[in-house]
Amino acid sequence: MKSIHKRFLLLIITLILSFPLFAQLEVKEGSFKEVPGFVNINMEKMYDDNDKPYAVLKIKTENIGSKERRELNFGGDARTFFEVEYKDGEVWLYISYYASFIKISHEEHSSTEFYFPFDMKPKCGYEMTLINKFNYKPVPDKPDFNYLIIKADQANATISIDGQYAGEGQVAKSFKVGENHSWKIECDLYHTESGSTTIMKDTMAMTVEKTLRPAFGYVNIVTTPENGATVFVDNKKIGETPCKSDRLKSGEHTIRVMQEMFSTVEQTFVITDGNTTDLKINMSANFINVKVSTDKNSDIYIDNELVGKGSWSGRMTEGDHVFEARKESHRNSIQSYSFVLGKDETVVIPDPKPIYGSLDICTTPMGATIILDGKKLGTTPLIVNDVLIGNHELRLEKTDCATLEKMVEVKEDEMVAVNETLSDAKYVTISSDTKGDKIYVDGKYVGTSPVSTYVRYGEVIITAESNGIKEEQKFFINDNSNNNIKIIVGTKVFIDTYVYHDGYTLIYKHDKQEPSFIDDIYVDSFKIPSSIVKLSKGKHVIMTKRDGVKRKKTINIKTHDDVDISINTTQRRNWFGFEYIGFKKNHVWSFLYSVSSIGLTYERNVNQWLISRKWIENPKVKEGPTIGWALKSGIYYTDNKFADNDITVHYKSIDVPVLFRGYLGAGANQLLWIDCGPMLSYDIGDSKKYDERSNSISGLNMRCDVGFNFFLISVGYTVVVPLNNQKRTNGDSYLWQGIIVGISIDPFSLKDIKW
Repeated sequence: MKSIHKRFLLLIITLILSFPLFAQLEVKEGSFKEVPGFVNINMEKMYDDNDKPYAVLKIKTENIGSKERRELNFGGDARTFFEVEYKDGEVWLYISYYASFIKISHEEHSSTEFYFPFDMKPKCGYEMTLINKFNYKPVPDKPDFNYLIIKADQANATISIDGQYAGEGQVAKSFKVGENHSWKIECDLYHTESGSTTIMKDTMAMTVEKTLRPAFGYVNIVTTPENGATVFVDNKKIGETPCKSDRLKSGEHTIRVMQEMFSTVEQTFVITDGNTTDLKINMSANFINVKVSTDKNSDIYIDNELVGKGSWSGRMTEGDHVFEARKESHRNSIQSYSFVLGKDETVVIPDPKPIYGSLDICTTPMGATIILDGKKLGTTPLIVNDVLIGNHELRLEKTDCATLEKMVEVKEDEMVAVNETLSDAKYVTISSDTKGDKIYVDGKYVGTSPVSTYVRYGEVIITAESNGIKEEQKFFINDNSNNNIKIIVGTKVFIDTYVYHDGYTLIYKHDKQEPSFIDDIYVDSFKIPSSIVKLSKGKHVIMTKRDGVKRKKTINIKTHDDVDISINTTQRRNWFGFEYIGFKKNHVWSFLYSVSSIGLTYERNVNQWLISRKWIENPKVKEGPTIGWALKSGIYYTDNKFADNDITVHYKSIDVPVLFRGYLGAGANQLLWIDCGPMLSYDIGDSKKYDERSNSISGLNMRCDVGFNFFLISVGYTVVVPLNNQKRTNGDSYLWQGIIVGISIDPFSLKDIKW
């Protein structure tokens, strides 16, 4: 009996210890659902062995560790295929979408079978939760939230939720699922929209979109019999007819229409939602149409205000008005009228009456032709009656006498006496070097060149004016003086400009890119190939400017001889380059097998002059050689070692020359050149150690080069002479001599230059 009890007790203990082995896996109730919007994009796990698209089942786990999750086994019926992918906290199962159930097992946690409550769809996503019920403590459900989004089509609309201001235009707030919330949308000139929404459990936000209904309209106003009236709506000016208002709130409004010469109209109108109200307003005329006429040369004044000359028509208000005709040297004519509405009027103002005086004109000698205000009246002596009062221009002309001109003033009912003695004169023709110049005799204008006129005997001053330049000369007129008088005004200056285009061709050009000034006064663009201007005697500064670079030339005009000026407007060009100098040692040139001297150079072309010019009219091109000068500088590294009279000489230095270059070239390009200038050397070795001289290479030296250019390549010969009494050990007065090979990098020549 004891043995039986012991066996039973052992069985109970074994069952208790092995209980976890019987713990069950289970799919959490209600956890299986479709994942909206999920699409399988894993190209490696897209189709099963039947070439049918997989569905994706995302299995979340609770109370199952990471290691246990990777030990899960999956199965199904014979036609079900699947592939497994492990992710953090869940397992993704790529499964045939037509599977009816799935079996999940673990060697320590038994197994479970789950039958899908509905058919899955290909490429779509689903999820469920797998739990281990052994020692399982359910996680309490957290409350679900979702967004409530409210949108209005008006950006300035005010939105409130549950009576609280939430924002303008559109707002989004989250609320618990199941709650109901009220909302309201308000906007000026729109009807208020309101409602309530229950928050649903959904992956998509709860959205309310409203197109607000207008609570406004427009008014369109025209006036008859004519437009142009000023319109006020609710005492606010909105424009002149015809016009259309901005938005007006629905309801009743007041309109007032005003126009000069019309009675003001005021009335009410109604605006309805989203509509345009058309108003046609008849304006009552408050004027009379009046036509006024008088002498065609008289000014018309109405109520002391000038309105026209000769005739006038227009509108006038009813009542009394004064009409007046005014004319110089005449008495004013005045008419008064009283107008009544409803009847057009015609007003004729009598012509103003002239006011006269007289002239008594005598000359010595007699017989002079009388010209008054350009009209011939007869010959002296003569009494001229009925002359309008005021100032008149009197001209007296007689053969062999100087013409006399003067102003005379005629007064009412008076006779003005004019007694003049005419000077003896000679008939001469006056001309200048340019047709059309203005001609003056003793300061009085007599016409344009050439002009023929009588000039009094004796000394006279004759002036010719051309474009602001005046030439004044004295002449003595008598019986023997020349009948033809000629004056040269200023000096003709021929100005042309030129640029070098390809280094060899000289192109004469002056356009708006080259604004030109003479004595700081702007001159219109020159013509190609040259421009002719006149300048007075004295010094003048002629300046052109191209691309910000100024070119000036000063000339001193002393005579009337023509002056020819050419201005070079070519851009000054820069050259960057490298040079190698091979020095002579032991009668062998040091090319290639020693450093010798290597330098980086910079050159600035300062100016050049054309030696000869040859005109070619078509095309307008000039060619010719040039001479010029430039400045050149650089920095060189010298390492020159050789034996001289059994003594090793080693120059090792940094050299900086500043050279003046004169050259013969074609255009801006240099062909033959010679350089000369100081060179500062600094010893970076120990020269004394090698050549046993009393001083080193350091110091100021003189460098002279001569050579030629071929395109961008330069070849030359250099000699460096010391200025601190240094001599080589063989007694030579120079430090070194060598052959120069260089290359220039001219950035301007590497592209097509278009001036």
